[in-house]
Amino acid sequence: MKEHIEYLERHFPNHINLAITVKIITCLDYIKENIEDITSVVGTQKLFYHPDNHMAVSLDYSSPKKVRDLFLKLHSEVEQGLVSLQKIDDEVIRNCIITSFLNGICDSKNGRMEERLRSALVCLNDCCPHFSLLMFHFWREIQTNPNALAVLDFFADKVEGRLPVKYLDGLIRPITWLDIGNFFTSMGWETFDE
Repeated sequence: MKEHIEYLERHFPNHINLAITVKIITCLDYIKENIEDITSVVGTQKLFYHPDNHMAVSLDYSSPKKVRDLFLKLHSEVEQGLVSLQKIDDEVIRNCIITSFLNGICDSKNGRMEERLRSALVCLNDCCPHFSLLMFHFWREIQTNPNALAVLDFFADKVEGRLPVKYLDGLIRPITWLDIGNFFTSMGWETFDE
C-alpha cells in the first residue's frame, strides 16, 4: 500500500493524523507479508509489535486461522477503501471524505492498531449513503406510489447539495437527476425529465 502512503503524504502533508496513519498502513503491509510468522506465535503471545514502528496488534484470538483471516481482511478493507476514495472524481468530495478517514484514526501512546483504526473503518464503509439505500429511504418515506412532486421534494436538496453517493460499481460521486431518472425508468416510469 506504499502508493496510498505516498498519495496521503502528497495531498495531506499537514494532517495531524498523517504520521499515525502511515504507521498503521505500514504495519498492515508488514502483517500481510509476514502473516505466517505472526500467526505462528498465537497462543504464546498476546500482542505482536511491528519491528520498526512498534505498532501493536492483538493476537489474543482462539486460533492462528482466526488471526490470519482477521488481519488479511483488515488489510483488504483498508486497501480497497483507500483505492475507492482516491477514485472519487469530485476533488472536494474526495478530500472531505479522505479527511474524515484521517480524522477517524485515533492516536494515543497506548492502543492496538485495530482500535486506532476502528473509527476510520466506519468512515470507509459508511462515508456516504449507498444509492440503493437512499432509494429505500425514499420509498419508505412516501409509502405510496411516487409521483414527480414526491421525487422532487425528496431529492432536490440532495442533488443541489451534491450529496456524495456510493453506487453499485463501488464508485462515489454526487447524486444527479440523471441517476435518479435512470432508476425510476428502470422501475417502469416511461419518462423522467429534469
